[in-house]
Amino acid sequence: MLVESNVDMQNILRDNLKRKGFRVLVFSDPDRATSRFDQDDRPADCIVFSTEDLGESAVVAFNQFAVHPRCKNVPAALLLGDHHGDWRKDARVADHRAVIQMPIRLNAFCGIVKKLAERKKNGE
Repeated sequence: MLVESNVDMQNILRDNLKRKGFRVLVFSDPDRATSRFDQDDRPADCIVFSTEDLGESAVVAFNQFAVHPRCKNVPAALLLGDHHGDWRKDARVADHRAVIQMPIRLNAFCGIVKKLAERKKNGE
C-alpha cells in the first residue's frame, strides 16, 4: 500500500513497483489508508508513507500507524523526500518499520519494501 497525494509521484512509484512484481494499492489520504486496516483483515503486506507531497503529516501518520491496535505489527516504511531528512529523528522505527531517504535507486527501494513485506508473511 502506498500513501502519497502527488499524482505524478503515485504513478511513478506504482508503475515501478508493479514492474518489480508488487501489487500496489494507492491512497492519497493517510487516514483512509489506515481505515482500510480496520475494514479488512489484511489489505496489504506493507505500507509506505511518502512525505514528498504529504509533508510532515506522513510522519505523523507513520507514527500513529505504529500504535494503532490493528496496524502496529504491519510492516511500514516512511519515504522521506529529498529535503525531509531532519524528520528521520521523529519516526518510530522498529525491525518491521523503516525510514527510506530519497534519492534512492529503485532496486534499493523495492528491496527494502520486499524485505519488510516478507517479515509479515513469515510472521516475524
